[in-house]
Amino acid sequence: MTGIELLETALAGFPVGTPPDRLYRFYDEGAIAALRDGTLKISPPKDLNDPFEMWAGISEDGLHEEDVVRSLVAENGMFRRMMKVKRPDVLRNERAYRDWARRVVRATPNQWTGHLKSYVRGIAAGAGDLGIASFSSFTDDDLNGPLGIRHWAMYGDKHRGFAIEYNGKHQCFNAWAGSKWFFPVKYLDDRLQVSLKEFDEWSDSKMFQMFRRLSEVKCSLAWGNEKEWRLIHPIFRRVERAVTSRGEKFPFIRLWPSAQPSDTPQLPVDIIRRVIWGVNTPTHLKTEIQNAVKQPHLGKIEIWETNTCDKDFALRLKRIK
Repeated sequence: MTGIELLETALAGFPVGTPPDRLYRFYDEGAIAALRDGTLKISPPKDLNDPFEMWAGISEDGLHEEDVVRSLVAENGMFRRMMKVKRPDVLRNERAYRDWARRVVRATPNQWTGHLKSYVRGIAAGAGDLGIASFSSFTDDDLNGPLGIRHWAMYGDKHRGFAIEYNGKHQCFNAWAGSKWFFPVKYLDDRLQVSLKEFDEWSDSKMFQMFRRLSEVKCSLAWGNEKEWRLIHPIFRRVERAVTSRGEKFPFIRLWPSAQPSDTPQLPVDIIRRVIWGVNTPTHLKTEIQNAVKQPHLGKIEIWETNTCDKDFALRLKRIK
């Protein structure tokens, strides 16, 4: 089974979401390629900006001595799978391995929680071939009000960048939602808890399922409700890499072909509806955006600007093109 087939099988039991009509992403000053070339950055879990992302709460259930021993010796458990890679010599004698596991557990009762933590760390590491892209499903009120202002400040380069409104009904988003890769985030007051027994029967399929469970939840107390939708995309499938101004490489996918034969005109882009300047977008970036949408296949993309309101704490949008 290929990696993509394994992922599709693992996500089969999750519901199919219905993408919203409009989806927004906020970009910094150097991300003009997202508009000009249709690039969509996908971030490995380790690069997400919330320290609680991909990190479940640890349940104390199943942390008794016998349960921890069972976890270490389980034939199809996660620990044995890791040992086969890191310490295959320990597994050569089954009886000796079981004796070793019991001695270790008895000698380190204060490390049982750490044992479970290592499993949780292994999920993000094991799913390292997957990346995440986030969108916000804003209404006009969200975009113009406090929630939009916060997004411009946090993700839009302190209002110096720009936002892109994507067409949530485009076939790309519908296809991703149909394959369970595109879904709404759940905002919870309490952390998702995992217990030791969940790792006694482990497989790559269960790893992807756990990854999906962890990637769809955020803390409502810290983040409120950002109306986020997330895309999980394999980094190993149709993915290119770009270099940032700081010399860092990041993976991305293209929302439309990068080039066409010279005698074949590019089809009009309908996955982007409009691009919006921030309150502090510099003149040179505005010019780059205007030049980008002069390309024939981007000609239907609207340009809007954002201004602060003199009467209240709100933003006002005005169409430029």
